[in-house]
Amino acid sequence: MPRGYVNGPFGQLHYLDTANDGIPLVLWPQAPMTLRQFDAVYDLFAAKGLRAIGIDPPGFGESDPPGIVPRIEDWATCIPAVLDSLGLDRAVIAGHHTGAMVAAEVAASHPERAIALIMHGTLLPTDEERSQRLAHFDAHERQFKYKSDGSHLTHTFAVRSNLSHGKANAQLLTRYVTEQFMGRGPFWHGHHAAYLYDLAAAIPKLTLPTLLISNTGDVIHNQIEGFRRLKPEVKYVELTGGGVDIVDEQPKAWVGAICEFVNAL
Repeated sequence: MPRGYVNGPFGQLHYLDTANDGIPLVLWPQAPMTLRQFDAVYDLFAAKGLRAIGIDPPGFGESDPPGIVPRIEDWATCIPAVLDSLGLDRAVIAGHHTGAMVAAEVAASHPERAIALIMHGTLLPTDEERSQRLAHFDAHERQFKYKSDGSHLTHTFAVRSNLSHGKANAQLLTRYVTEQFMGRGPFWHGHHAAYLYDLAAAIPKLTLPTLLISNTGDVIHNQIEGFRRLKPEVKYVELTGGGVDIVDEQPKAWVGAICEFVNAL
């Protein structure tokens, strides 16, 4: 499957492209993961006629670090750069968790580059919740302590296992932990950007066809109803169970929901 680099607003961006004929579908991962979050679905999308394009966010995976503390608005400028390099005018823009915020900002600020918007998971915290979550991530990510005995790795493994409800196998969990630490920039940038982003302010600008996905076992599943109240016309698909790694847990169901939406456009 072809991979490559394009020159973006913050240096080189690493991408993967199934490169088949079909409607292009950009996939932006959750923090602190990379384009490998979608390893289980690239081939499934291609088999169903969609051209899937995964992108490593700046500072994550093999993309250059941004040189600033990035906001969602900064990351959103990367997607037009990838589309330009691939000779694509528009694409369906999809994201999971932090990636959903990026997808929303692309649809709001660069609607001419988007065919439709797909968001799995949304964040609409109150001011108090936002402050609490930013403080949490400051303490546990920005101030992360690397231990000489390597115990920070086993701790991170245990945290990721808990987020997967203990259902992810050891090989996948090892990959998830590796993705968190392999980037060329600080991994705390991801959740920090996500919780700074004002999705509520972007919602009135979202005029494109929109698919909202959630799964009942997701740690932010309770945020979905707030978005649906503000944007009741969006199509909504709910998957049962799963955790933050729903793409690995239910790849066929996830791909099926997206393909049904895109094929109906």
